[in-house]
Amino acid sequence: MSKYQSSDAILLRAVGYGEGNRIFTCFGRENGKFSAVARGVLKPKSKLKGHLQLGNRCDLQLVNGRGLKTIASAVAKETYAANREKAEWYFYMSYFLELFNDFLPEDAPDENLFFLLDAVLKSLGDTDPPLLARFFELKLLAAAGYAVDTEHCAVCAKKLNGGFYDTRRSVLTCENCGSGMVISPKAHFALRYLEQTDPNLVSRLKVDDETKSVLFTLNKNRIEHSLEKKVRSLEILRKAELD
Repeated sequence: MSKYQSSDAILLRAVGYGEGNRIFTCFGRENGKFSAVARGVLKPKSKLKGHLQLGNRCDLQLVNGRGLKTIASAVAKETYAANREKAEWYFYMSYFLELFNDFLPEDAPDENLFFLLDAVLKSLGDTDPPLLARFFELKLLAAAGYAVDTEHCAVCAKKLNGGFYDTRRSVLTCENCGSGMVISPKAHFALRYLEQTDPNLVSRLKVDDETKSVLFTLNKNRIEHSLEKKVRSLEILRKAELD
């Protein structure tokens, strides 16, 4: 591996490391998820500080060492500034970054997922945040190998128009073959639409509060079933979206 490396990357997470340093978890367009340390970034005169903000897309110059990579320079090429204008939008942006980080392993490049995250962050200020969140969750579940057949019953293969979600097996069934969480025809239509659409078309979907609640609960169950843990941000979203 070359000692020096460049990366077009989105900053997903940051933690303090020693005096004035931070370790960033990044997702690079060409090199996937990786961690790198920015030395002295928290010091008042650091030239990196303004560029290395969570959620920024940056051109990074990296130095490869025996352990962590080191960020030698950084230039923010996209700050998604609109997402910082409202507390609600900033929280959803933070949730998207957290979920992306949780689902993706290190050193697994995926340019399509890079541009998915980029597009979602650009769409947040112009799209209903809860629906954009459901769209993003579904795309990540599918990319991580946790897709569910939403077109046919998992038992009899009958074409679905609503039915049940089996929380134990994480599958959809028709009204004759299963029980569990009820998925209304309206919720099923919304689920199918969000699975197949693009970020810029999410806003075309119009749903009532009951359908939003069903989609939230369904995705929350699938995410926590897949990750095998509780997602802290989802508990906060539950209160914000459903109360």
